[in-house]
Amino acid sequence: MLPREKLLQEGASTLTLEELLAVILNTGTHKLSVFQLAQKLAPLIRGAIQESRFKQFLSNLPGLGNTKQAQILALLELSRRLAVLNDTQVISSPADVYKITSYLARYKQERLVAILLDTNMRIKNIKQIAIGTDDAIQIDLFKLYRQCIRSNSRILVLAHNHPSGNPSPSQNDIITTTKIYKGGKLLGIKLLDHIIIGKDSYFSFKQAHLLE
Repeated sequence: MLPREKLLQEGASTLTLEELLAVILNTGTHKLSVFQLAQKLAPLIRGAIQESRFKQFLSNLPGLGNTKQAQILALLELSRRLAVLNDTQVISSPADVYKITSYLARYKQERLVAILLDTNMRIKNIKQIAIGTDDAIQIDLFKLYRQCIRSNSRILVLAHNHPSGNPSPSQNDIITTTKIYKGGKLLGIKLLDHIIIGKDSYFSFKQAHLLE
């Protein structure tokens, strides 16, 4: 029975990691069948290899083009994020937010994400709101609030990265965060915190008493 048929008939939990990879990858390369490719990737995924080393390994696989490499890296990142979300379902501190959004530190442009919470501080959704340059980002407040309303979420946490590695807020960060905080109050949306992600650390507006 092919892995895809097995999945549909018996459920995903019955498949081995290699079989799951074969279903997701769907096709192999002109030098490796999809099952051979899955067998090569499975030990690396089990070993939680660092992304930089994983990229190097992928580039050395025969016949593996950019499209398939991107597909595999996206799968790896999705798995990592789901694991973090499963481990951190409730936001109780800035450290919880950092745990979920620390991956932003790898980007060379500023990126803003919104974590939408229910009244019990459980995560309802995580949305990327904007992508900026290496030292600035423009935030569409209408888009931000619309995401909250669509998710029926009245509690919001923001996080964005500083590609420089320094998490200290700029004057524009402070002005924009204050604007979001005040605008949210008018709509019944509470901005609980804004985390700035640096190279190996973070800054919390809440801890710095800048949201009072």
